Amino acid sequence: GPSRMSAYTGRYVRSHGSTHNGVPLRVGEPTLGDHLREVGVRCALIGKAHMRADEEGMARLGIARDSIIGVRVAECGFEPFERDDGLHPSTSYDPDPAYDSYLREQGFDADNPW
Repeated sequence: GPSRMSAYTGRYVRSHGSTHNGVPLRVGEPTLGDHLREVGVRCALIGKAHMRADEEGMARLGIARDSIIGVRVAECGFEPFERDDGLHPSTSYDPDPAYDSYLREQGFDADNPW
């Protein structure tokens, strides 16, 4: 979402352009991950990052999603890492994860409390 992208870029929403959930950062938008990589630090996002690749920008620039640059763009400049974005389909190994049970005990009664 916009506030996460502001945290990743250090810029206001109006400046980085990710104005709503599901709106990706533009290709070439530098993030904390990019800056840290420049000084030799590998950095990955862990947890609910909710980012999308700028597929249109990547196609326009001829960047393949499975290339090194494409993977970095898709990960907002951070190292690729398998994240758990909080959605657990009903066909998952554990259909009632412990944290979901905890949230239900706290009064969140949706099928998927996320």
